[in-house]
Amino acid sequence: MKSKNQTKTAIGYARTATASDNSMSIEVQEEKIKEYCRRKGYELTGMFFDSGKSGITLDRPALNQVLDLVICGKIKQVICFDTSRLSRDTFHYLSLKKIFEEHNVELKTICGPNFLGNSSFRLIDEILKTINSLYPRINGRGRNARYFRTNSKGQKTGK
Repeated sequence: MKSKNQTKTAIGYARTATASDNSMSIEVQEEKIKEYCRRKGYELTGMFFDSGKSGITLDRPALNQVLDLVICGKIKQVICFDTSRLSRDTFHYLSLKKIFEEHNVELKTICGPNFLGNSSFRLIDEILKTINSLYPRINGRGRNARYFRTNSKGQKTGK
């Protein structure tokens, strides 16, 4: 059990797809994350930035540094402005969230839903996971893909 004097530590992650996005600039996100930490009593031990990097890909240097810290067990809290800063791809987002969960790392978001802290959003998250799990079957790569194949008339063939 944590003592009242023990400070919770966290790192921040910020991303922009374009350097010219002033409304969601790295600086704006960093300031929001710092203010959130002050308000919630977190010690911000590091900030990681991917400027000019798309949220569609996971090929981002700062994100990979964050993942290294997560996997090595060096952090327990990651704070982002919103979930789209982490990823704009549902499959990637859920994959990242799974890595965080496997390593007991909490993802906190300043805006938007905080999936880990609310039972309603956990339900939505489970629905997203279920939909994502169907994708390989629908596109013909799953073991039951034959049940989803269609002929030229759009009819299910089952073969």
